[in-house]
Amino acid sequence: MLVQLTMRRTAGHAPPNSPIDGIRIMALLPRRWRADLTQATGDIIIRVQTDEDVTGAEIGAEMAEILTNPEVSHWRLAACRTLSGPPDAKPPDAKPPDAKPPDSKPPVQHEKEEHR
Repeated sequence: MLVQLTMRRTAGHAPPNSPIDGIRIMALLPRRWRADLTQATGDIIIRVQTDEDVTGAEIGAEMAEILTNPEVSHWRLAACRTLSGPPDAKPPDAKPPDAKPPDSKPPVQHEKEEHR
């Protein structure tokens, strides 16, 4: 599961141009998650990859809990967007992106008959 988490400051003042809070939040993430800090000034955006059988909502709930820590409690979870699910989450009839369509004959063109 690949999820993008967006955190926003709870206070009304402008955030400093420092990635320190983003790094603090990353340090609090579960070690079983692979995460990348993609934006650290203004909003903090972290992409989380997990091989666990979890939903985006469960990841979002865990992140909201992490943000209750005093070091980062001035941040709130603004968005939790699922970018891709586990491979077995595809419908059974889904085809891989490189699958070729079955061979088929082009439709037969019928000429219109003109009536005089």
